[in-house]
Amino acid sequence: MLQEETGSVYLKWREPVDEIRGMAALIKTMVYRDNDLTFSDVRIAVPDRAWAVRMGDAMLRAPLPPGAKRTAVPDNCSSVSMGSVASLAALEPLPALVVVLGAVEGLLDACGEDRAKAAPRSAEVCGALARAGAEKGSRLLISGFQRVEVEAARAMGVVVRRPRREDGRDVAFARRSPWVDEAAGDDLRVVSGEQFFAAWVAGRAF
Repeated sequence: MLQEETGSVYLKWREPVDEIRGMAALIKTMVYRDNDLTFSDVRIAVPDRAWAVRMGDAMLRAPLPPGAKRTAVPDNCSSVSMGSVASLAALEPLPALVVVLGAVEGLLDACGEDRAKAAPRSAEVCGALARAGAEKGSRLLISGFQRVEVEAARAMGVVVRRPRREDGRDVAFARRSPWVDEAAGDDLRVVSGEQFFAAWVAGRAF
């Protein structure tokens, strides 16, 4: 099922917590739905150590898809490897499933740095993403969130727009990192994370 899909997909989630929980549930569902995929075939690129800890916890807590049996998969979610986006360049070969989290402006691209420092990192990250999206036998899922609390955005370095007060919280809008578009080009498909997840739960390739 995984091998039937090609190209890069950008999955949109509402907020960071939705992204982490949603991607954890999606990865677990993909492993249980695809007979050729195990957790050790998955590499997750995270923005930093805090994201790795949250994602690891979410993977453990994510429910099994309907009808799945725990014995159906030879390893467990602790077998998933994590690292930075740049670390993908050193992997040979790439795993069957590569997932990039937090691919929003300011978090993936570190645009707060000056141009001289950002240029080498841009080439490194874009090269890693382009390779993951094009390499035969590997599937790339890129993920990001659309809204974030202003205080959290400041702490993470996320570039936000249109801040507003909503339900007692100061929130603002984030957007996809331009590095994602630079790396994927016209092959990028943008899909709701919930919609993509629902397709896999139903056993359909998206």
